[in-house]
Amino acid sequence: MATSTPMTAAAATPMTTGGAAPMMAAGTAPMTAAVTTPPMMAAATPAAKPVTITSALAGAPPAQFSTLLAAVKAAGLADALNKPDLAYTIFAPTNDAFTKLITALKTTPEKLLADKALLTKVLSYHVVPIGVAKSTSLKNNQKLATLLKGQDLTVDLSK
Repeated sequence: MATSTPMTAAAATPMTTGGAAPMMAAGTAPMTAAVTTPPMMAAATPAAKPVTITSALAGAPPAQFSTLLAAVKAAGLADALNKPDLAYTIFAPTNDAFTKLITALKTTPEKLLADKALLTKVLSYHVVPIGVAKSTSLKNNQKLATLLKGQDLTVDLSK
């Protein structure tokens, strides 16, 4: 099985659930779910229906998060990520980040999406507990503990 290449926070857009302030790295736009509606979703989302991670991803420009949405569904994590009481921040890898990962792993998008174990590792690497850091306190090269045991996410504010 191929191993994962660490990706930095600059290659991802943070998405926060549970009402906490979204975290943000250079070159990213925060997307929130459950309590705060992302600006790009505000007009399209009925007030009575809470925004979930997958609905926020589905409402984003297709060229930005379509691979992540496919990966979440292929890994069987959509239901877990849509829980309203989810208390994690998700650094949402963009399609460009997935392209770089696929190249580094010398695989194809189809093979990556078919490998549920690898997908789960890749996605877990992009999830940190809420409150670990805020957009105003992120520092370049800061390490954030992720759900992938023993693998810290490195913040890259240089981009």
